[in-house]
Order: sequence, then structure tokens, then C-alpha cells
Amino acid sequence: MECNNFYSPSFSVSYVMTAEALNLPFLDPYLDKQGNFTHGVNFAVAGATALNISTLAAKNIHIAPSVTRSSLLVQLDWFKAHLNALRSTSSVDAYEERKKKLGKALFLVGEVGGNDYNYAVSQLKTTDDLRVLVPEIIQTVANVAEELIDLGAKRLIIPGNFPVGCMTICLALFKTDDSTIYDELNCIRSWNEFAMFHNDRLQSAIKGLQKKHPDIVIVYGDYYAALTSILKHASSLGFQEDELLQVCCGSGDNDYNFNISQQCGSKGVRVFARILESETCIPTYGQLVVEAYYKHNNIISKLWQNIIRTARGLAS
Repeated sequence: MECNNFYSPSFSVSYVMTAEALNLPFLDPYLDKQGNFTHGVNFAVAGATALNISTLAAKNIHIAPSVTRSSLLVQLDWFKAHLNALRSTSSVDAYEERKKKLGKALFLVGEVGGNDYNYAVSQLKTTDDLRVLVPEIIQTVANVAEELIDLGAKRLIIPGNFPVGCMTICLALFKTDDSTIYDELNCIRSWNEFAMFHNDRLQSAIKGLQKKHPDIVIVYGDYYAALTSILKHASSLGFQEDELLQVCCGSGDNDYNFNISQQCGSKGVRVFARILESETCIPTYGQLVVEAYYKHNNIISKLWQNIIRTARGLAS
């Protein structure tokens, strides 16, 4: 699959890894006014949500302005503004040229929605509370994909959610002595079931998009299967079993070294030696998966080889 430009409208280390896997240049962020956007643009914002902040607030999920004010729809508006700035004329020829260029681009729409759930989890919402959010989040992702297609996108990757029951934020906040809530990976079973609930509905929405747009390549990115596969084979991949679900950077008085108010980057919080020296750490900030995890022992191939092969096959 030839890809002249690469657009990432939601935050994850994965956009960097995807660029590496496809031998594409890294992208400058959209808000960098001195950025070079020759090869594409990164609209990602750390902590960004699928739903608008006001929508989440109406559902009693509150996010401090210092954390983020960005959502997927905000990033879509930035993308449209970027396209308008590229137009030298409003002529039909200029419009067609823009659509042709977007038709050669790869759009990574996600993973998105995970932060909406993370903020809800941090405010001690239950899985039942989160299930209520799923239809609106899925519809938002589908609507954004539709808009990108209308603008000229022909290749989209829409990743699903990670196994959130394996994320340190969830493990620390809902730690219990009841061993029955944990699965064979020592992750919280109910939260992973919720992630699968989200992913099943996302895949149904993607199938709907595929049926509606048979000439467009729309590929589901299975982050859930990729991460659980790596956790199952952690020892053979060089990870330390006894430290597998601990944060690599943070500070907390629990088995996971996690404290939501003392995350990586906070004053006095340390980065553990194993991430600096051996790159054998998986969860890092409690919510995101560390870049070293993607890189270690060519693990990136596990995340993207099937996705890229599928996209290439559909586009040929």
C-alpha cells in the first residue's frame, strides 16, 4: 500500500510505531506553527477523549482543564481547518486535487474512547456506568470516520480498546483480596469483559461502514488481542513476570507503584531503572502502554503485521 501522507486524529504511541512499520516519516503536531506538514499531520493530544468534555460533564464525569480540553471532534475541526489552510483557491480543480491527495493518505482514527473510560474509572464509576457511554462513543467514532470519507479518505485504521483490566490504573483502584475477580493474566476480568463489549460494538460499526463504503479500506486494529498475546508470552519476550503489571514511571503505596496524583512527570516521581536500561517494562503511566513495549523484540510486528497486510490486500 502506497501512503503519501499519514494523519493521526487521536493520541497513542501507536501512530509513531505505525509510521515506523510503514517506513514513513514522523509527523509534527498540528499546533506547532513552525511544523513541517509535507508528509502529514499529527492532531493527537495526550488524554483526549472521544466525547466532548461538556458531554462527559453532563454525565457527571469531570475533567480538569489542566488535563485536557481536547476531544475527537475538536481534532476533526483542526483537521478541517488544516485542509482549508492548504487551499490556495476555491476552484473545482483545487477541491479535486485535495480529495485526490487525501485518497492516498492513511488515517489512524484511534485508539479513542479509552480515555473517556479512564476518567470515569478514576472517579470510581462502575462497568455498568461505562456501558452507558459505549453507544455514544462508538457513534462518535463512526461519524468522524464518515466525515473523513466524505472529505476524501480512502484508507482508515480504527483500533479497538486495550484490555483495560490489565491497565495499572484499573488494577490499583479496584485492587481486592478476592482472587476470583482476576483472570489467568492477573487482570480484572470484568473490566476486560467491558473492553471486549466496547470492541464488539466498534467492530459492528466498522462492518456497517464497510458495507456502506465498499470501495473504502476500513480496517479494525485489534489492540486487545495484541496486548493479551504479549502478556501471555511475556517471559519469552524478555519481560519480568513479577513486575509485569507495575508502572515503569510513577509512585504509589501498592503492588503496582501507582498513584493517580503522582504519575510520570510529576515532581519527585521517578522512572525505574528497568525502563531506562533494559526496556522490559509494559505499563508505564497507568493508562498508556510504554513505547519500549512496542519496540522490544520487534513487538510492533505483532500489533501491525495483520492490520497492514489486510489494508494492503483491500487496497490492491
